[in-house]
Amino acid sequence: MVGLGRDQQPRFPQCLRWVAENQQADGSWASHPAGADPLLVKDSLSSTLASVLALRSWGVADELVHRGLDFIRCNAWAATDKKQRTPIGYDIIFPGMMESAAALGLNLPFHPSAFQAMLQNRDLLLQR
Repeated sequence: MVGLGRDQQPRFPQCLRWVAENQQADGSWASHPAGADPLLVKDSLSSTLASVLALRSWGVADELVHRGLDFIRCNAWAATDKKQRTPIGYDIIFPGMMESAAALGLNLPFHPSAFQAMLQNRDLLLQR
């Protein structure tokens, strides 16, 4: 795993600590106040999934992981919503994070056909 030291500890524990200390009240790791812009849900989904992956990868803060997954479940609709603002790189990065989540045993609330469509879209973008 990237970031592992010789003793299987995070090389940057202060970063993991920051993630654990900065979850929003709604369970996300959004960079903006909840509800500030209803068109930025994809951004919140992306930052939240990245934070959940970091915590789960190191086996820490299970309660924060569950709260983050709850946020993702409540906002999964936005992942493929064309009306949402799409952060640069989202269509490539988010499906990859979804694959990582599945490898870690996290049950994300996306229908298999929606997941496959996101993967196919990513692959088309990468082929260009």
